[in-house]
Amino acid sequence: KNMSKPTNGGIIMNLLTISEAAEKLRLSKAWLRQRIFRKEIRYVKLGRRVFIPESTIEDLIEKGIFEPKCTNRK
Repeated sequence: KNMSKPTNGGIIMNLLTISEAAEKLRLSKAWLRQRIFRKEIRYVKLGRRVFIPESTIEDLIEKGIFEPKCTNRK
């Protein structure tokens, strides 16, 4: 149930419900709500409903990627 909403500047943004975002990230809805409450992640509020832009999900995944360190053991 992705919702596309226009933002300022005419950019179309794919918006996910908290349930959809939690499912994509395989995290709890409570974890996401906590990050929203602390204003640690971007979100969109339309009336009383809260949505998370798909780009925010991609950013969270990107920040969580750690590259292996090269170690030269002999």
